[in-house]
Amino acid sequence: MSQTSIDCGSIHVEPGELISATIQIQNVMDHDSGKKISGLCGDAGEYGNEELRDAFFDFCQAWQTGIDFITEDGRAMASLLSSALNAYLDADLISREEIDRLGRLIKLSS
Repeated sequence: MSQTSIDCGSIHVEPGELISATIQIQNVMDHDSGKKISGLCGDAGEYGNEELRDAFFDFCQAWQTGIDFITEDGRAMASLLSSALNAYLDADLISREEIDRLGRLIKLSS
């Protein structure tokens, strides 16, 4: 059953938006997966001296560490969005089933 939105009191959820956000985050993380900054750093001769090359190499390593953390966080965010969507959909289904059940009980008692 396809839904355009879920309303739970003051909470309004657009399942399609959660799905879209999850997919977009996963696509960005997959696109950058496995790419390494270390390939940017060349030989000392390209920089004029070894100290400058070493400084750039250290910068690249720090940059790579940051990218790895961002990628890890992005994957975790996509997973949490997916879990939240599933929780909302499950709760909505249970609520609808319970309302239907109560409606049948009311019909039977009248």
